[in-house]
Amino acid sequence: MTPLLSPPADGEPPTLANLRADVGEVWDAYQASRFGFATRQLPLLLADALLAARTYTGAEREEANALLALTYQGAAMVLGKLGENELAWMAADRGLAAAQQSGNNVITGSLFRSVTHCLLSTGRYETAVQLVGDAAGFLEPGLSEATPSFLSVYGTLFLAGSMAAARAEDRATTQAFLREAEATATRLSSDANHMWTAFGPTNVAIHKVATAGELGAFQVASDLGPQIDTSGLPVERRYVTTSKWRTHSLPETAPTKPSPSSSKPNSSHPSKSGTTT
Repeated sequence: MTPLLSPPADGEPPTLANLRADVGEVWDAYQASRFGFATRQLPLLLADALLAARTYTGAEREEANALLALTYQGAAMVLGKLGENELAWMAADRGLAAAQQSGNNVITGSLFRSVTHCLLSTGRYETAVQLVGDAAGFLEPGLSEATPSFLSVYGTLFLAGSMAAARAEDRATTQAFLREAEATATRLSSDANHMWTAFGPTNVAIHKVATAGELGAFQVASDLGPQIDTSGLPVERRYVTTSKWRTHSLPETAPTKPSPSSSKPNSSHPSKSGTTT
């Protein structure tokens, strides 16, 4: 994805309406697990979004920056799928910079989530937890009049944070983040896909299972997981969730007590690859 590392091309920028439609198409493709399409389109989309953000002025530039931020977030997701975690981090970081130029806190919150995922993917769990706390403080003033999109972005930020806290073996913060996400899902009242978050009570339940597995509560994960109906989630989320059920199910990943004749404890642990939001 050379536009990540090179300046935008010269020429006429796309209309914001066309750019908005193209961004939505790539995000929809990603959620439908059409990763080949998303991967092919993103370099062209990044070039268009960079050109638009450089060319437009005033309110139009702010919207162009919002769309550029979402394009970088899409690039970070695809790069993460490809195992290019450092490039994903670069894309998310540049996306956050663009989001902060947009004046749109929903977009900024979405990019905070993207950066959190990249920190999670590269093993920087404590930094991810700190970022979620800082981002929540930034977003909290908007909660009193929050739109469904704002609530969805805010809630998924805590879901990402709960995974980071669990992997940092911080049980108290894990539970605090899950409670905040659950309260936000209650305000939203039902599962939805605002801002492509797939956020709602089901996603919170999924993260309760995933964090339980990360913290070694394998029986809890095994008991709760099969009770969750994921059929309403986007295809990509259903696949990731199914993978998590396999990772945290019994008996494959549950540590077993050593037999009396064995002097070595069982060393099996759940996989820590991937994210769930």
